[in-house]
Amino acid sequence: MLAKNILIFFSFFLKLIVSAQDTAINSQQIDELKRQLAMEKNDSIRTKIMEGLGFNYTVLNVDSAIKYTQAGINLAQQKELARNEASLLATLSGIKSQQGKFAEALDLLFNSLKIAEDNNFRYDIARANRRLGGVYLDLEN
Repeated sequence: MLAKNILIFFSFFLKLIVSAQDTAINSQQIDELKRQLAMEKNDSIRTKIMEGLGFNYTVLNVDSAIKYTQAGINLAQQKELARNEASLLATLSGIKSQQGKFAEALDLLFNSLKIAEDNNFRYDIARANRRLGGVYLDLEN
């Protein structure tokens, strides 16, 4: 019984350490991305930085993840950066899917897929289809 309790405690402690390290790494990446965003003038690069911020915030603060990803989508649409928009829509779909908002995730992915297909962005077509499969798997359909 004592050995089992020690094993449980060790397992919990190890998970806590790994989680803290992941959080620290994400926080460092976020700080660096925010610094880059403040300095970057190129809108295409700015949208990719916003996508990175959204991705890294996903595990720390979902509201911030959505805020940065949506800001990237808005900028991509304003500047007509179709590839970046398709990518950001797919990223936002992942955030929505993690929240259990599967209908929103599907809508975002179908929009991403349409943009990718209209512009023959093969990587983004594959990415959207792969993520669509993941959402449907989550829905068990």
